Amino acid sequence: MTMDQHLKQRIVGAIVLISVAVIFVPMLFEERTELGELSISESNIPKFPIKKFEEKAQALPVKKEIEKQITLPTMPTSSLGPATVKKTAEKKAVKKNQPIFKLAPSYIIQVGSFGNKSNAGKLAEKIKKSGFPAFVKSSSENKKLMHRVVVGPELDRKRAEQNKAKIEKLFNLKAIVLKQQK
Repeated sequence: MTMDQHLKQRIVGAIVLISVAVIFVPMLFEERTELGELSISESNIPKFPIKKFEEKAQALPVKKEIEKQITLPTMPTSSLGPATVKKTAEKKAVKKNQPIFKLAPSYIIQVGSFGNKSNAGKLAEKIKKSGFPAFVKSSSENKKLMHRVVVGPELDRKRAEQNKAKIEKLFNLKAIVLKQQK
């Protein structure tokens, strides 16, 4: 080898060493977390408030106070005779244990009536698998326990009739729509 080539190799080697040092030495002195990212030395998250929550509970009004607040509409007595006024006052009197709101009527579809509860349960399950809300309703009639398979309830009678027709067609049986007793 000539001296020029030997010098070139030394210069190239020195450049490679300097490049490696410039790239990797700063990495050794930087702080890193477990994930390899730079660590955060400060946070801008505000500190947790020390003030405690104060609960202000209000007492519920007593039943008598509520009854005093309820006022029924009154009719002028001058245009009505004494008999009519008495009847209207009787109608307005609120009886105890009487529901305030009247529920809308609902309709159920009676699909079958069985003396054996397991037979009723089997039919109810079959109907449920078809996507209808079916259940077994047990009651005693004439000292005999009956288990009725019922689908529903529905608020709309027309919809109940439509479901009845679908059930009759699907299961090849006769069903009836009944107004649900409260």
